[in-house]
Amino acid sequence: METNQQTKTKTKAKTNHKTTTSANANAAVSPDQIRDLVPIKIRAFSIYPHPLPCFLDKDPQSKDEGIIFIKLQKCASSTIAAIVRDISKKYGKSLPKDDGGFKNMKNTRNGANKSNQQCKHHSVHGYAFNLAKITQRKKDKSFLFTFLREPTDRFISDFFYHGISKSNHYAQPSLDNFLHFSNELMQNFTGYGGYEFPYLLTDKQHVPPFSPEYMFWNPAEPSLVQNPTLLVKRVEGILEEFDFIGLASRIDESLVALGFILNLPLVDLLHVKSKKTSGNYDYNARLNTCFQSVKSRPTEDMKVYFESKEWKAKIAGDDLLFHAANLSLNRTIEMIGKEKFGAKLQEYNELKDIMFELCGSAVCSTNKCSLTGEVVKTRDIYRNPKCSTQNCAAVAWNKLMKY
Repeated sequence: METNQQTKTKTKAKTNHKTTTSANANAAVSPDQIRDLVPIKIRAFSIYPHPLPCFLDKDPQSKDEGIIFIKLQKCASSTIAAIVRDISKKYGKSLPKDDGGFKNMKNTRNGANKSNQQCKHHSVHGYAFNLAKITQRKKDKSFLFTFLREPTDRFISDFFYHGISKSNHYAQPSLDNFLHFSNELMQNFTGYGGYEFPYLLTDKQHVPPFSPEYMFWNPAEPSLVQNPTLLVKRVEGILEEFDFIGLASRIDESLVALGFILNLPLVDLLHVKSKKTSGNYDYNARLNTCFQSVKSRPTEDMKVYFESKEWKAKIAGDDLLFHAANLSLNRTIEMIGKEKFGAKLQEYNELKDIMFELCGSAVCSTNKCSLTGEVVKTRDIYRNPKCSTQNCAAVAWNKLMKY
């Protein structure tokens, strides 16, 4: 039985169906067939052949230089963005004194960087195609990367966190509410293969309004992927354009690989594992309030829908990109050398364990909510210099070297 959201979307698509699918009807395929019919070219992410792209940011609007992290919702993005900021502050200190050009705004996450001088970087949410000069990126003076998550898991997490818990927009989980949420999320690129895939396209000509709606999925043929050859080509374009793509589900492996690629020490890539100590409450920084975080538990009809060809066709771009990035990470590890990589990964995990003892939630709590949902003052890792990730990482490294 169709939900209200499915009926509305199909009605909207009827007028566009003839122009977007008739010429390509023979090319439309089942989402289960696309990987076999149109194989994707997998790559190993190359070792970056230039020094770390650390420059003063004298033109904050342009994104043609520096460390560029495309931050997607619910893809370990806050963790990776924090690492980018730490790296930018650490290596920015050694840059020549600012001669009057742009200085980054004060960021107290890791305590004192008195000069406030940082490497030019981008680490906030925003579509890749909206970044100024991204298509004119200087490959020898920039490093473009992102992290992905298994598409359905990402949508579920996003729905329960932003749709139900944080905004309280939906009173309860249901298939109709999920479809409304996901359609709203993808409204800027309707029928473009999902959320993560179009988010990472760097060329505005490849997304609406410059490109027609329903390019890769049309509600009039909901179980088919439209223009599969073009979709694969666009996915391959992202793989080639990005210097690295990591995976939230393989975050430690991804960060260790990133260290090899950028020739960074492991201490630059550590993150603090925090345990929830406030029950089910999380903090909303914008409103300075706490909200109850509902666990992601899809309903039975949602689970059935996620196995349907319609859903798989709708997010075919996301699925192809995630699958290709996963295989590309495997190939990158093979390029580095499995034994060499494994030794470094073991060292990284040992450092993480030591770091958690030093800066885990029992020592430097990041929790701003009480067990009953009130905002509380804590020994916040973002404000206490003794609890900075850089400080903890350095101490953890020294401790490991003594073993």
